Order: sequence, then structure tokens, then C-alpha cells
Amino acid sequence: MQEERQRLQEEDVGALSSVALSECCAAADYRAGALGSQRFQCMQGAAGGDNVIHDQDALAVHILDVLLVDDQRLLTGSRDGLILDDDRLTHIQLRTFAGGNPVFAALARHFVGQRDALGLGGQDHVKLGGFFQQSCGACLGQLHITEHDESGNIHSYQFVKSVIRSRVKGVYKEINALLDGSNDPALVTKYKDVMAQLPAMTELYEKRLALRKARGAMDIESDEAKLVMDEEGRCVDIVKRTRGVSECMIEEFMLLANQCAANAGRTHHVPFVYRIHEAPDAERMEKLSNTLKACGLNVHFAGEVPTQLELSAILDETRGQPIQIPVHTGILRSMQKARYSPEPKGHYGLVLADYAHFTSPIRRYPDLAIHRILTDMLVGKPEQELIKDYTGFATHASEQSSRQEVSAVRIERDVEDLYKAEYMHNHLGEVYTGTVAGITPRGVFVELDNTVEGFVPAAQLCKGEPQVIDGVSMLDPLTGKSWMLGSSMKIQVAAADVALGRIDFEYMVE
Repeated sequence: MQEERQRLQEEDVGALSSVALSECCAAADYRAGALGSQRFQCMQGAAGGDNVIHDQDALAVHILDVLLVDDQRLLTGSRDGLILDDDRLTHIQLRTFAGGNPVFAALARHFVGQRDALGLGGQDHVKLGGFFQQSCGACLGQLHITEHDESGNIHSYQFVKSVIRSRVKGVYKEINALLDGSNDPALVTKYKDVMAQLPAMTELYEKRLALRKARGAMDIESDEAKLVMDEEGRCVDIVKRTRGVSECMIEEFMLLANQCAANAGRTHHVPFVYRIHEAPDAERMEKLSNTLKACGLNVHFAGEVPTQLELSAILDETRGQPIQIPVHTGILRSMQKARYSPEPKGHYGLVLADYAHFTSPIRRYPDLAIHRILTDMLVGKPEQELIKDYTGFATHASEQSSRQEVSAVRIERDVEDLYKAEYMHNHLGEVYTGTVAGITPRGVFVELDNTVEGFVPAAQLCKGEPQVIDGVSMLDPLTGKSWMLGSSMKIQVAAADVALGRIDFEYMVE
């Protein structure tokens, strides 16, 4: 059954998952100093007819590490992993942490010799944990957009190593409320130091979003589950994860940071770890054409492989319509799997020549690999040394990360299935109306409003041998009844096997 079940969410295609941060820095001071910086000019495709705006503070994207700096314990990064700075501190401790535990900061290796830049002077005994918790965060990487035009095209950007001081501990739902016009005195007071920045951030976000839509980046509808756990780690509720303007804004700025990082690696001809997404092949396109025809759409593409604008037009045309699910699912199935590569092959789904994973709220290894390369670029390491040091590294990191991503995604989905089964075990016998989300010769998968999926055997639906058409619809030839992706179905929760992460539904005749 697991082999039949096709989870079709693709991280970089369509509506990207919301940034998994419970809080973000709405504004910060920064100091680069001796920590390193480099300015890059004119991204490919950025030139336009609008006047160029020169603004050092147009946009700053701060990327913090997620390791823990504890009192009098300093964690530093080296090319070979974690090391202890023997000249300053006497011991080191690496602690794992779960969601909800504090993250103070972590320092890249060259920060160790720059204590004055951190405001620590020459002190050997400083309570680092308390200092960073209250005052600063050390950035593994920080992007500054320094020039853009009135349409939001970027003309220059700058990467720096820096220390930031957060002005406010921003929370997405609170910022969303402010953007919606809330005059809650408590919120206004909390965000008074950054209120003037919110309209400017929103304006830049809207410009960047318009550019993304204009180039045809695909927005495929998909639902993400939020598991609500009790104090003992049991799943007590499942809801759809929603995104407001602030989540989308941060997501758009992270996309821009990823684009700039990849552009820096490609234009400087240094080994790099890119996130690539190749165009679909002819075989996938033939299957897509059959799916669209089964949905009643007679679509003709100008070329053998459709352009992103052509596919985006189909997505927008069917959005909110009864055939949205089969059409969006069919287009998603037609896509190649995004992967990591040392070659800058671009990103088909996002319609970008340059893309990499420079930002991540969970610190993927490719992000750290890119930070390592950019760090050496910022301190002025010669190009030939960069090529010598990182050519093999970039290839190995790309291949390993692509393999591990597949395993990580599978494990994440399996664990989510276990929690969903645990939750639905407490709702046996209850009746719901769901949506047909998958069709196989053995039966159909029905998704509830809370994203839980269960299986209904074909024997409950069809008296004869079921006829499945392109994975889009199922027909019972004896009764003439049919079911299509996206159609509603009334079901009863029949069984929930927590160990297998399997949920079975029983079809309820309406």
C-alpha cells in the first residue's frame, strides 16, 4: 500500500512550504568590520528600464546558525567540523535541542579572533550564552540588497559576515495582525521600533512577488499539516498550516537570498552546491496531456515541453474549480525531482537561472556547504585555491545531500503518518466528508479537511472490475458510478494502525 501511495509535494515547485520559524528578526543593527564582506554587481536578468535605487538598507537577510552557545562554552566551525578555541576557553559542549528550546547563536571560526568586533574586548571569561541571548546573534551569512529598481529587480547585492542586534522578537501572527491594520496597544508598543519598516518590506515583497508571477513561476496548491502535541508527546489535533503575508514575505526574501548566493557562485566560477530543477521530459509531458484530457481540458503547448507561463496559466485557470486537484496533481507529477548539483542548471519551477539553498530554518547541510565556500570568498581566497579546495567537495556534497534528502523526506512522511494514525485512532467510527486525493486499481485515498488521508478499498465502491483512467477517475462499469480526483466522498473511520501509520475508511452511501 505504501508503494501505491504517492505523496506529491515537491519542495521547490509551486506554493513553497511556509518557513518553519516561530519567530523572526523584524529589524537589526549589524556590524561587519573585520568579519568580511564582498559586494556583487548586476545579477543576470536584473537590468531594466526603471531608475536604479541605491539603498544600503534596501533589504538585509540574516542567516543565523542553530547551534547553542552556552555560558563560557564557545562552539566554532572549521572546515573539518567543530573545534575548540584552546587560546580562549577551556572546554566545549554540544547539546542537542528540540523545538521550543532557546537558540542563542554560534560563531564561525574567524569570529574567535575578533572578540573586539563582538564587543567582548579581550576578556577570557564571558558569559557568552547570556550575552548573545540578550544582545546579539552571530550570522553565518548575511545578504544585503544595495541596489534595485522601481520594479523590484536587483542590480547589486553584498554578502557579509556580521553580528546583529535584534530590535524586536517578531512573531508571524502578530506581524500579520499589524499588516492587517490592528491597533492593539500591546502590539503597537512591542513593534514601535520597527513599525516604519513594515510598509517598506511589504512593498518590496509585493514587487518581488509580481516579478515571480510575471516570469511564470508555478504556484501549485498543496496542504501542509500542523501536528498539535500535548506535553507527553501525543498528537491531540491536526490542522492545516496557514500562511499570512509575513510568512510569504520572509519566504520571498529567502528565495531572493538563495538566488543571490547561487549567482555569486556562478559568476565567480567557483565550485558551488546548487539547487537545480530540470525541465520535464517528453514522456512526462505525454502523461500530463492525457491527464488534462481526462479532466476535460484540450490544451496545446507551443513546443514539445511547455513553458512555465503555459503551465502557470493552466494552474490559475483551474484554481478553485472542481478539477483543481487532478490538474494541479497532474502538473506536479509531470515535474522532475529537484536535487543538488555542482553544475548551475537553473530551476525550472521557479524560473530562475540561479538558485541554491543558502537559507534554511533547519540548517541543511547544503546551506552549511555554501556558507563555507562563501566565507572563503569573503576573506579573499584566490580563485585557483577555491577551485582546488572545493571542486571535489561540491560534487560529493551535492550527491550525498540529494541521497539523504530522499531518505529524510521519506522518514518525515512516515513519522507524520504515525502521528496521524495515533490521532485518528481516537476517532474510530466517526463520519466525515473528504476529498478523493488519489486513485489506484485497488481503491481510492480520501483526504479530510485536516489533511489526514485514509484508504477506501475498490470493493466497497464497485460491484464490477473498476476501470481507472490515467489515475484521474475510477468507473464501475456495472453501476455506471464514477469517482474523480477532487470529488467529495462521505466516509467513516474504520481502522487506524499506529504501528504502520495506516488509516482505513469505509465508504458511506449518501
